[in-house]
Amino acid sequence: MIVEPIKSKKARTIILSILGLLALLIAVMAVMGDFPKEVIPVTPEFDIATLCACCFGIACVAGLVCIFVKSIRRPVLITVCVGTVVLLILACLNFLIGKVSYKVAKGNEPVERLCVVTQHSHHHREWVEEDDRGYQTSHESNNWNMAIRFLDNGKEEILSEKSAVTYWELEKGDTCVAYVRTGLFGLQFITYMKLYTPPLELDDDFERIGD
Repeated sequence: MIVEPIKSKKARTIILSILGLLALLIAVMAVMGDFPKEVIPVTPEFDIATLCACCFGIACVAGLVCIFVKSIRRPVLITVCVGTVVLLILACLNFLIGKVSYKVAKGNEPVERLCVVTQHSHHHREWVEEDDRGYQTSHESNNWNMAIRFLDNGKEEILSEKSAVTYWELEKGDTCVAYVRTGLFGLQFITYMKLYTPPLELDDDFERIGD
């Protein structure tokens, strides 16, 4: 299928502006960097990943329809391309808003929430590759997988690999205390986790001795 160039000057200006905005946001993200390795952003009920998944499903359905309806292929192609760029912009904005929200959250008092480690696995793989000259090169990879579930609402959070390595001393089934801070727009962040130690229960004889 031959796609004709966009002749409208206004449309070209809008598309170039959107691409320029995306490039600017990516540059800002590169300068700001990622969250600290011990910080775990708490996933909102509806986030950009859910939106992207919904849009991807719609695009797949539109692509199937285009197989049988030739007349809509061009507008669907343009819509999907522009929509993809817009979703990338939203993803960048989501990250930048999260960074700003985290800077605000650092100054707020944490709330202690109990959680349990539901997933805890480490996959180590080693292999050797040989090139055409017979030289061998050793390689290895490590995948750290970890997840927690809050006990107050049952919501599960999957840790990034660097956060999983940071809290690797925790074991599957451990009950932990997560220090959760709230920033802008209600976004929450786990800034530290530790093993939960239940309060010491004293018997009656001990309490009488202490009186």
